[in-house]
Amino acid sequence: IERNDSKLALQAAQDASAALPESIETLYSLAQAEVFNRQFNQALITVGKIISLQPENIQPLILQAEIQTMMPDRAGAVQSLKRALQLKPDSLAAQLQLIKLEVGSGHMKQARAVVNKIKVQRSDDALAKMIEGDFEQVQKNWPAAAAAYRAALAKQAIGEISVKLHRVLVAQGKNDEAVAHENLWLKQHPKDAEFLIYLGDMAMNRAAYAQAEQRFKTVVELQPNNAVALNNVAWLLSRERRPGAQALAEQAVKLS
Repeated sequence: IERNDSKLALQAAQDASAALPESIETLYSLAQAEVFNRQFNQALITVGKIISLQPENIQPLILQAEIQTMMPDRAGAVQSLKRALQLKPDSLAAQLQLIKLEVGSGHMKQARAVVNKIKVQRSDDALAKMIEGDFEQVQKNWPAAAAAYRAALAKQAIGEISVKLHRVLVAQGKNDEAVAHENLWLKQHPKDAEFLIYLGDMAMNRAAYAQAEQRFKTVVELQPNNAVALNNVAWLLSRERRPGAQALAEQAVKLS
């Protein structure tokens, strides 16, 4: 599989499965190889064997849903995930996959019901509020999304959530609030490379190249082996024909 040799991968998995027909690990490998060969119906049969061997395990049901989504069989995937949630009602992996499927099908009411269940199950968890914010953002309910992200940050200061709040404030046209949030976050978390890269990308998108360079250079100071930041500094230097661009670009390529 790593060499992208689909036929040999499938043959190896089939041989292993024939030798060890009840090995869960081997059956998972066989299902993976079948999916790799786009033999989705056969992969579902293989996963069905895992389910029969481990009826109380939700992982094969989640895998079954992933395969059904690829086929695509959204309705079947939804049913598989609901079966998984009957076994383990607080499985976040199954819940997130189910939300994605319901949103993709335009079933917002059903998706919101899952979001609300997560909020109840994880009432003290910042992740639950972030998921709520993501759901509101998909619907472009910007004020509700911002409120959810703020509530999440109040529970736990996570860079990813800070980025999402900033993005939502910009989407609303609340640039002053976005700048205030940016300044406060960097004052409290000056070494948040993820947030700095995000700000650098935003600056590049609006052609504020000097500000973008400052952001990415700060990231390089914090993380000298950050290939993304090195590459972007190289691009910015190259754009103005300043020295050092090639060396930084070569370093970024080597790290990548």
